[in-house]
Amino acid sequence: SRFRHSYGLSFQTVAHGSIRKLSSSKILTVIVNSIVMIMFPARVIYFIILYGVGLLSEIYYKAANDDLSVHNSVSGVGVRMLNAMCAFKSLESNGQKWSGTGQSLPIADVFEGMCLVLENHMANGILDDVEVAQLVACMMDNLDQDI
Repeated sequence: SRFRHSYGLSFQTVAHGSIRKLSSSKILTVIVNSIVMIMFPARVIYFIILYGVGLLSEIYYKAANDDLSVHNSVSGVGVRMLNAMCAFKSLESNGQKWSGTGQSLPIADVFEGMCLVLENHMANGILDDVEVAQLVACMMDNLDQDI
């Protein structure tokens, strides 16, 4: 007579459960845990980039931790905006020549130019005359330092 033996595992699962009440604290816990789990890989990659890839890490670290001088940045951006507007106006006036006398530009003219450059922001109420005047004062102060 022959016998056949079967070896292996057998599983039987039963699912059951009930919801008794909705807990706002448990929902908040799930949301916070989800955010933490989503942000964790980004932090690991950020750490690896800043400290784990040799020479590139030095470059990335310097770029990520660069000191920002708002005073210098505002004046630089403002002067470039004025320069672009003046170049456009020069082209628009059929190549009218600038006098090139090297005289300094009066603050009132810089203010007027910045008002033209920031016209949309002033019309929308984002900036007012006082704020533009502060930008001009910052620009002129920084330009005076370079002389």
